[in-house]
Amino acid sequence: MSDLRTHDVSTGMNLQPEGASERFARLRSAFHRVIEMDLSQRDAEIVRLSASDATFESELRSLVRHTDEADLVVADELALPQMGPFRAERKLGLGGMGEVWLARRVEGGFDQQVAIKRVRDGAWSPGFARGFLRERQILARLSHPHIAHLVDGGVGPDGHPWLAMEYVDGQRIDTWCESRHLGAAERVRLFLPVCEAVAFAHRNLVIHRDLKPANILVDKDGRPRLLDFGIARLLDVEKNEMTRTWGAMTPAYAAPEQREGGDITTATDVYQLGAVLRQLVRSAADGERAQQGDLGHILDKALMPLPSDRYAGVIVMANDLSDWLARRPLRSGVGSRRERLKKTAWQWRWPLAMVAAVVVAVSMGAVLALREARAKVREAETSRQTTQFLISLFQGADPTVARGAKLSAQDLLDQGNARLRSMSHLSPPVRARMLHTISATYTALGDYDRALALATDALELRRAEAASLEMAESLDQVGEILRLKADYAGAEPLLREALDLRTALLARDDPVIIESLAHMGALQVGLGNFQSADEHLAQAVQSAQRRFGENSIETARYLDSYAGNLDDMGRRTQALDLHRRVLAIRERVLGMNDVEVATTLASLGVHLSGSGHLDEAARMLERALAIRIAVFGPSHPLVAFTQIDLAGVYADQGRLDDATRLAQESLVSCRASLPADHPKISEALNMLALIRVARRDFPGAVTLQEEVLQRFAASLGEDHPNTLTAKNNLAYSLIHSNRAADAEAHLREVLARKRKDNGQGAHDLQNLATAVGLQGRHAEAVQLQRSAVELQRAREGESSAATAVALRELAIAEEVQGTDPEPRYRAALAMAETVGKTREIPLRGWQVPLAAFLVGANRCEEAVPLLRSALAGMNAAANTADPVARPQILLLLDACSALASPPASGMSLVDACETLRELPGAVVDVYPTTRVLLTTRCGSRRIG
Repeated sequence: MSDLRTHDVSTGMNLQPEGASERFARLRSAFHRVIEMDLSQRDAEIVRLSASDATFESELRSLVRHTDEADLVVADELALPQMGPFRAERKLGLGGMGEVWLARRVEGGFDQQVAIKRVRDGAWSPGFARGFLRERQILARLSHPHIAHLVDGGVGPDGHPWLAMEYVDGQRIDTWCESRHLGAAERVRLFLPVCEAVAFAHRNLVIHRDLKPANILVDKDGRPRLLDFGIARLLDVEKNEMTRTWGAMTPAYAAPEQREGGDITTATDVYQLGAVLRQLVRSAADGERAQQGDLGHILDKALMPLPSDRYAGVIVMANDLSDWLARRPLRSGVGSRRERLKKTAWQWRWPLAMVAAVVVAVSMGAVLALREARAKVREAETSRQTTQFLISLFQGADPTVARGAKLSAQDLLDQGNARLRSMSHLSPPVRARMLHTISATYTALGDYDRALALATDALELRRAEAASLEMAESLDQVGEILRLKADYAGAEPLLREALDLRTALLARDDPVIIESLAHMGALQVGLGNFQSADEHLAQAVQSAQRRFGENSIETARYLDSYAGNLDDMGRRTQALDLHRRVLAIRERVLGMNDVEVATTLASLGVHLSGSGHLDEAARMLERALAIRIAVFGPSHPLVAFTQIDLAGVYADQGRLDDATRLAQESLVSCRASLPADHPKISEALNMLALIRVARRDFPGAVTLQEEVLQRFAASLGEDHPNTLTAKNNLAYSLIHSNRAADAEAHLREVLARKRKDNGQGAHDLQNLATAVGLQGRHAEAVQLQRSAVELQRAREGESSAATAVALRELAIAEEVQGTDPEPRYRAALAMAETVGKTREIPLRGWQVPLAAFLVGANRCEEAVPLLRSALAGMNAAANTADPVARPQILLLLDACSALASPPASGMSLVDACETLRELPGAVVDVYPTTRVLLTTRCGSRRIG
């Protein structure tokens, strides 16, 4: 597709000054005669009227042609077609495939501007339609910050297929450079993200094939963006020749194989990138001088006539450009004596062929050059064979090949895996590359067992060769799969070796080094070594900021992991700020429904849940779950992980049936896709146990929690944070099962094992204080609650819901001990009210304990308003997870002779007494005054 500039409707006439009026009159007369004629008769009439006057004929044809085109433009503008949910606003331009419109979404409930490419009649056929729709799904997966991504597509009511692409409001890259008078180095730096975007497309089996300045726009933020990715490829679908040109090219930038009708590979895009960059550099003020050194060698390499002599991949070219900018030796060796010899040999290939035998006999340098050339050819052949194999694999989805069967991605991979096993002729590098690629796709699908087998085979092949970046790639891949399977002991040495090898071979801020640092950080998080994780992830973020910029999508990926670890370390305020920053970047760059947006939504939802922001947490996790189901399907591990987190929020909201459903679904998915001892299975079981706690089924919870504790200890170790959290959860259920001494033993072990960098411990201290208080050691309970308050202040800040809870628990302990708790109760309530101004929290959790104290102090006139406010809040709430609160409030109101008769709540005093008597563990959760009232006003029978 051509660039998006407005079509030029000037006439192009070349009138002479002399005799102008006579000539114009003749031209006008001829024009009006021709324009009224049928199209089939016009050509002969133009020839007759011109009377062998070539200039006159040219001018007449120009007038007629542009008038026709102007009529079409006017007609199109008046029509303002609607394509799917988009209404066209104005035409942006014309191209070889059709026309380009600026359009706006008019359906769907939100505003969005897009560029619509509508295919003309000449490009249309039923076969094209099938391929067009199939290819649209592939292009939709090209989500990259420097690619104008596909938004939608379909076929209009007039039969015209259309694509809705992200609209980029920017300038052509050459115009942008010229308007700012950029030097050669600045132009190369601007060009590097273009290379990275093309390399990303190649990894996703898409070849652009029409790279030119008009298809590279620089937006208002100074970011280069590629347009029309894969459009030329769409034109070839009907022919089932995914790598043939068939005229889809711009001659000025076309590679030799395009002009000659040969096979198109990733090397074609390398050539076109070289052609664009050479044009950009040449037009710089210092361009001539810049090309005299290594930059000239890089361009020469990219523009070699034979594909096998060009760079083996776009990323190799980008690495050399980075080296040139940093004034380092080029990693590829381009510009060396051997490379220059190869270039000269090509230019004089026929004369040299006559004396080749002599050259081979007397020149060792030529032997070395030939050896290196063969290595380059092998690299190119590896890339070519891999691409051809994968293309043939995806052609298996063609209904004519699949014979009507609807093949899933899993089916295609399984076919490819079986086919690869039978291809015994492949060289080790080619086989390793194919194994690596299929393994990566299995990993994305969540099939870690098959992914691991293939990645391990690739690693064995690459280990047989000398240490290389390819070997590091396989080390990292196997290590990452093992980490995802929670085999941390197996993953650590491989990930560390990959990081060491990449560090030895590449510059500090190379993208794959940043990737390795992030993987090592994620491993340390899994191991519970949060301080070590912080060091790796912080280094990854710093490198990404230097390489990609502060607010780039690449930096956002590493910031997300870094923020998650800050959460684990207790630095929650900083973590929340980073999570929100990452979400803003990803939504702005990738759109609202990208999988990376889902990752941040999930992280943010977990954070908000831990801070008590349940409604917002639920919204975040529900969005994340919807995106992941839409992209991955309902059975993917990532969907199951999100279901676990959302189930926890639902349980805290009192939506126990919804929570149970999600937790059970996640358990089924995890057991189907993960190893039997995987921690995520344990997390799903733990969530089901917590739901039993919410239902006050403490015996059932203890049974499940003991299983969870055993699983975590076996798979992660006794000191892992997950194991310690499971032990704390078990202790909570034991406390409510009248087993305070057993709970105390577990909690003291937890606190003895917790590490400083864990940042958690307040909940353990609160539970331990309850356990020792139930055993009559009230002074010790007060000291433990004071420590919990200090931890929560450090973790959550001076004013937070968690700190308000800790203050309340301290006040309760002080009341039991006999110390005046009123200042603590009022401080806790004031803090909760402050927090409640910015988010919804149930204030009854602080109103009722203060009111209970006031009832015990015979200050009912102060207590009753608090109790009535708490009861009104409960009556208005959609979900109430606390079954103790209502009967406790009624009992306290009755003590003040303020209970209505009949009670507005529908629960009488007798009902309240019976509820508290029968409710398991109620004696732990009621406040000190309520315990007394249960005896004096409800009778002496023991409560639950």
